[in-house]
Amino acid sequence: MNKGFLVIAQNSEGIDYVRQAYALALSIKKTQSTYSSISLITNDQVSEKYLSVFFKNQLLKIIKEKNKIVGATFINDDGKLITIKCKICIDATELGDVMPLSNTAYDLGMEDAAYSKEDFAPGKNNIIQDLTWVAVLKDYGKGTDKTIERPNGYDSTNFFKSCTSKFNTDSILSPWTAQKMLNYGKIKNNKYMLNWPATGNDYYLNVLEDDIATRNKKYEAAKNHTLQFIYFIQKDLGYKNLGLADDEFPTADKLALIPYNRESRRLKGLVRLNNNHLVKPYQQPEAFYRTGISVGDYPVDHHHHKNDSAPKIKFTFVNSYNIPLGSLIPQKTDGLIVAEKNISVSNIVNGTTRLQPAVLLTGQASGALAAYCVKNKLQPRRVNIRQVQQLLLNAKCFIMPYVDVKPGDVYWEAIQKIGATGILKGIGKSEGWANKTYFYPDSTIALDEFTAAINNFIPCLPVYDTTIMRPLQIKEAWDVLVKLQHVIRQKKNIPHAWPPILKNEQKKVWEQFSLGKYPGDNIVITRKQLAILMNSLATNPFYTEIDFNGRVK
Repeated sequence: MNKGFLVIAQNSEGIDYVRQAYALALSIKKTQSTYSSISLITNDQVSEKYLSVFFKNQLLKIIKEKNKIVGATFINDDGKLITIKCKICIDATELGDVMPLSNTAYDLGMEDAAYSKEDFAPGKNNIIQDLTWVAVLKDYGKGTDKTIERPNGYDSTNFFKSCTSKFNTDSILSPWTAQKMLNYGKIKNNKYMLNWPATGNDYYLNVLEDDIATRNKKYEAAKNHTLQFIYFIQKDLGYKNLGLADDEFPTADKLALIPYNRESRRLKGLVRLNNNHLVKPYQQPEAFYRTGISVGDYPVDHHHHKNDSAPKIKFTFVNSYNIPLGSLIPQKTDGLIVAEKNISVSNIVNGTTRLQPAVLLTGQASGALAAYCVKNKLQPRRVNIRQVQQLLLNAKCFIMPYVDVKPGDVYWEAIQKIGATGILKGIGKSEGWANKTYFYPDSTIALDEFTAAINNFIPCLPVYDTTIMRPLQIKEAWDVLVKLQHVIRQKKNIPHAWPPILKNEQKKVWEQFSLGKYPGDNIVITRKQLAILMNSLATNPFYTEIDFNGRVK
């Protein structure tokens, strides 16, 4: 069976990757090529034409020709083998299972500072984060008793510190009441999701290098631990009316289909995102922010409560950030893109990129990248980064994490593009559990700051007096952009001729791009107006090619 590209996944997120890739592929060119998904465990329904979906298949073998993945073999519940050939394979498995089968290099566990380039890295070991087997409880009404059977090995003292109650009265160390603990995961229809780290249902288990049968056997201990926590809530805390929801998961035990694995194998990619890039993205040797394909805003949050031998990793506040395209692409293996928690990041950064919003957005990007590669007959490491980013922007996907500029704003795409050049930079702010980056579209920029940013992007302009701190004016901005346009055209070997915008045409272009009535040469220009002007250039700086480190070619 021959397909355009193949997505190997273990949950419904993988289907979302395929849907996004399929939609983007059709937006590139109407086609009847089939895009296939092998979904190991999913109950999602898919109706897209030309899209083949196979459920409950176990990955057995990756097929390679020299250094290129060209397909995979699977086995279903009936023992039937199926082989699918492909041009591009996406590894969207929970634990990065394609990598060892394809001899693709990866990292596992914690790292030392010399390797990760993070001064608080704890040291090299194979310890990963705790996992959680999630359950959903439902309120069956006052007077009902939904208490489950006493789980094997139950010891109520294991859960005393999960909340303040008659078992734990230390309100300083544990300020969470039983009801507040439950409300933490409250969802609609009087249901409560149990994903509670503080002596709740987190569980330490490292099955990354085990085969499927061994994994499933070990997973039973994690399931039993969650059942013990449920029993504690029902019997000891008195919530007998809360029982396992009978309308959430199609499983015999009513627990989630698979555990929430917080950590996976991590690809050794073309680039590697570390904590420094999240805290100070514009001050690193690499300009990864220019190559962004998805965004995240969670702090660096590691769960190691259930493993006493795990070194402590501090809770790290970061800015919102973007994930570089090169973190999805292996250093050596062709025909492969990764798209889950297995992207190329440090162990520390995995504490934020593991979150579902970032994972789903990265999955969309992997679909766009796969569609682009198949359509253009390219290997992932040979793609034009800006063209892949443009596909994502067409689908209203963020490549820069600006919280104050929305896709509905007329200047949204212009700001996304110019932000990705670094000529206009965002301002990151760590705000606890919801970190942010602001573009401040209505603010101004100083003349010297603007010209310094242009020179950083492509050294080309005369040095201005850096002591001039006044805001940039429209005519000054226009003169700099005309010079920039000329230099870009020379760099791209475009015939020597002035571009369509000339030195004194700023009024015409201003009105052409719906910036309103031209206010005058000496009026201060706003950042959003400046972004629109740059985006309107015949040789837009966004389309100046960059490498995977963000350097201008």
